[in-house]
Amino acid sequence: MTVDFGKTKLKIGFSFFLVAALMLLLADGKIAIMCFLSSIAHEAGHLFAIALCGEKPDTVRFGIFGMTIIRKNDITQDYK
Repeated sequence: MTVDFGKTKLKIGFSFFLVAALMLLLADGKIAIMCFLSSIAHEAGHLFAIALCGEKPDTVRFGIFGMTIIRKNDITQDYK
């Protein structure tokens, strides 16, 4: 699924939804919600730091291992 926010694309892969569904099924509801909220706050910190440096992300992708930010100058930050 791809959503455009101005010049930034947000891509959410099937694997992200799969992991989220498994977490909601296997974990306590309150713990799962707290995990999602803390993950959102953590990743928002990365985006805030990029904004402070004057960069704008070209693409933000959510997958099985978290979020990947692709900036305009093709520098990526991920687990690879």
